[in-house]
Amino acid sequence: MHYLRVFVVSLFIFLNIAFAQATTAVKTTKVAIFKSITHLNNTLNRKTAWLYADIIDKYSKLYGIDPLLIVAIAKQEGDFILNKKNGYFEKIYDDDGEISHRYITTDYCMMQINKSNLVHMNLNPKKLLTDPDYCIKAGVKILASLKPFKRYEKNWWSRYNSVNPKFRALYKRQVLRFYHNASQTV
Repeated sequence: MHYLRVFVVSLFIFLNIAFAQATTAVKTTKVAIFKSITHLNNTLNRKTAWLYADIIDKYSKLYGIDPLLIVAIAKQEGDFILNKKNGYFEKIYDDDGEISHRYITTDYCMMQINKSNLVHMNLNPKKLLTDPDYCIKAGVKILASLKPFKRYEKNWWSRYNSVNPKFRALYKRQVLRFYHNASQTV
């Protein structure tokens, strides 16, 4: 009976220590993500950086993607600017031959979600530009959909930007530069 009590008490202590270490590891991860974000964009509001760190931590775990890779891609794509839009101006000719220009948005939010993914993933473009959780989740889902390429491509994630090998090589260099900078803060 005495041995059973010792065993139960020992098990209880072990589980408490293991839980405390696991909780600390989660906080350390979020702190590392936060430090990486603020290192890569030192003008970003600290409250916003913490929010992004929480979201990135959540989705990196859910989809099994390195959080610092997500940070590096968010930096490369939109410099952590949530309402970032990219596109082009289109010439419009009216009935009198007058030319005006209309801006066509092709990429949305800090993750620069391409308009082709709006339809494919049934995404709301206004929500991408205003809801950081929605924006980051969409980007990480796209990234996760590329994971099957991991079997035969070391830098499978570079497909996030393009399928063209020439553009992917440039993108890889740019993202890895930010990834290495982010990793140095951990």
